[in-house]
Amino acid sequence: MTSYIASSPFSEYLQDLYLEDEGADDALSAAIYAASFATFALRTRNHKYLNKGRNKYSLALSRTNNALKDPKGAVLDRTLASVLLLGLFESTVFMGKASPVEWTMHMTGALRILQLRGLQQFKSNVAHQLFVHAANNIRTSCIQREMNVHDELLVLNKSAILFLGPGDPSNKFSAILDKTASIRAQIRNSSRLLETNNIGILQEVLNLDREAIGLMNDSECNLPYTIRSVEDTPSWAYLHTAYRYSSFRIAKFWNTIRMVRLFLNEIIWNITSNALGQIRDGITDTTSHPEFDKFTMFLSLRETSVKNSTDIATGVLTCIPDFIEPHPSGRRFSPAARTLAWPLYLLYKCPLCPQEARVYARDWLEELAKDLNLPQVVETANFNLNSGSPDDW
Repeated sequence: MTSYIASSPFSEYLQDLYLEDEGADDALSAAIYAASFATFALRTRNHKYLNKGRNKYSLALSRTNNALKDPKGAVLDRTLASVLLLGLFESTVFMGKASPVEWTMHMTGALRILQLRGLQQFKSNVAHQLFVHAANNIRTSCIQREMNVHDELLVLNKSAILFLGPGDPSNKFSAILDKTASIRAQIRNSSRLLETNNIGILQEVLNLDREAIGLMNDSECNLPYTIRSVEDTPSWAYLHTAYRYSSFRIAKFWNTIRMVRLFLNEIIWNITSNALGQIRDGITDTTSHPEFDKFTMFLSLRETSVKNSTDIATGVLTCIPDFIEPHPSGRRFSPAARTLAWPLYLLYKCPLCPQEARVYARDWLEELAKDLNLPQVVETANFNLNSGSPDDW
């Protein structure tokens, strides 16, 4: 399992949790085998391991359901970890082109467990790590489905802040994800939300982007990365630049924040473009227009959104060398590089990013899909840059 969890929150607690009751024949042990066989099957392209994984998954699911029927078993750390591992299995075998229903169901189950666990889940280090892991997975599910974060989770998070302190980075990160989910839900529920007269949503998005920048500035001190030397930078690196992170998980954290900002800057571009178009309609001399100051503001915000998107793309693409490991047959991706699939895909389909960056993202997305045997990504990587593409990936 250690080969496949290096970029995930599992790396923080799973080994210790497993060793607490090593040799236990329970849901957690079966779930670990299920996720391990699934990821190993993809890497080795050996279907028999996937069948073993599915068998272990069925066993883990049955044992987890039994644990949930027991009031004492339902609130155990090992039970919640089992549910999260079942979700990992589902995301591993997910083939794309449809909503990840099973994964979503596991995240719904995780929310119910968090409610049952109450305040005790903030009183130990492992329990705290489990809460943050499960809560952020639930937030991801809400963002993916364009819905507000569940009120039940927001209430629990208030308790988490009391125990962990408002300065805890996970609390700042959670707040940004909550607001991102809210904005996506607002846009989904109103087709007119991005029109020029909706200055409120524009200000909300600008404020949230500033919060994300603030978190990134804080993280430069707490979770720093460095720029590789020229000698240590491969010739194929994007813009001949490569970043080095202290761990895959930290690289994933940075890329997640970058993708939130990419989403926000696309909204800024859409709103300001619509505003500029309406102000300019039928006007030959913009400087004499009574709304010239507003026109200038919108133009500046739109230009900034394009610049931000360019910087975001650079940040993601320059971390690719960190996910390449030496191999006798040439370069090959570390298993942790699975986390690059989402940001590379979003860069590839983002019209605000430079064409050079989009082509680079597509090429590496295709290489990643082939190397790590990710069939759900292969077809995505083959889309034309200017064609439409599905949103359910």
